Amino acid sequence: MENQFNETPYTPPPPPVGPEANVAPKATVCEKKPHRMRYWALGCGSGCLLALLFPFLIGIGLAMLIGNSVSSSITSSDPIVTTIPKNNSRIALTGNDNSDIFIAKIKLNGPIMLDNEAESFFDTDFSSANYALKQIKKATEDSFCNGIILDLTTPGGGVTDSDIIWKALNDFRAAKPNRKVVVLMGDTVASGGYYISTAADYIFAHPTTMTGSIGVIISSINATELAQKIGIAPVTIKSGKTKDFLNPLRPLAPEEEAMLQAMVNKLNNRFVKLIVDGRNLDEAKVRAIADGRVMLAEEAKEHGLIDEIGYFDDVVNWFSNNYGDNNPNVCVYQYANEDSFFSLFKSPTFLGKCAAEAVEEINKKISAESNSLTPAYK
Repeated sequence: MENQFNETPYTPPPPPVGPEANVAPKATVCEKKPHRMRYWALGCGSGCLLALLFPFLIGIGLAMLIGNSVSSSITSSDPIVTTIPKNNSRIALTGNDNSDIFIAKIKLNGPIMLDNEAESFFDTDFSSANYALKQIKKATEDSFCNGIILDLTTPGGGVTDSDIIWKALNDFRAAKPNRKVVVLMGDTVASGGYYISTAADYIFAHPTTMTGSIGVIISSINATELAQKIGIAPVTIKSGKTKDFLNPLRPLAPEEEAMLQAMVNKLNNRFVKLIVDGRNLDEAKVRAIADGRVMLAEEAKEHGLIDEIGYFDDVVNWFSNNYGDNNPNVCVYQYANEDSFFSLFKSPTFLGKCAAEAVEEINKKISAESNSLTPAYK
């Protein structure tokens, strides 16, 4: 005999009548409701997060795709010479891998300021002094490299920073026999920029190049009278009488001025000596023009500060004419830029380029114009 459920039809109770009709029914407690609410909240939160991140991820993906296609078109149209360690490629600008000599072109554009932080994952400026120094060191370790063209445009910069780059160029030449360094001056190569140029075997300048400004400067301000007018008095606890020299709220003492002047003179003497030795000039003639004056390329050539007025093609021809007796074919190449996260935003295909460059220019301007106790070639 089959088991059967009692299928007696359910009859709902009649609606309440009288005062009970106005009483709201009590909600039925459901134990599963909290679980449903938790799952709903989790799902909604995840969905909202994905909705916010999705356009950003899609934008980055498209930018990288377009950037890679642009990069591919550049490297495919220009011969890839070889590959060096750490997956850094050489990209030929002139010539190819069948050329006789290979010259690395390195660009330095802007104030000469070295910052170790710029060597990090967030490095974005591929023409800064810091990045140029890295490229010079890379060329030094690259046995494939026969010379450097330093494409230089700078108003000057720190004494020590300029000297470090000068030393790196000399180390490059000493690391392999018969290496040569040529400087191609851009719009302005002044002070610390010319300091660096003394390491070159030959110096080219464009007809409109401004160069010179040979000298050293330490600058500050003195606001003593202003502080007195508005009722500000300095309070300084110091271990020695010259410990707070160049304090803007007190006058510079005569002995402090003499001390700083002696320091500037010693640094300037080194600058003059590098010019005398590097350019094979008479010291008296160099000192006669080492007064901070700026001159155009034609006058600079008359004083022996540069060798020739010309352009990039003239530099390439110089290497061909001065590297051996058979006018060898020259391949000028550059090292591929190292990837970094913010290099994506510097891409011409990415809208953030303008903002990134604006921030960099503001930082450079502030750093270049700020008062500092650090002596500078500028």
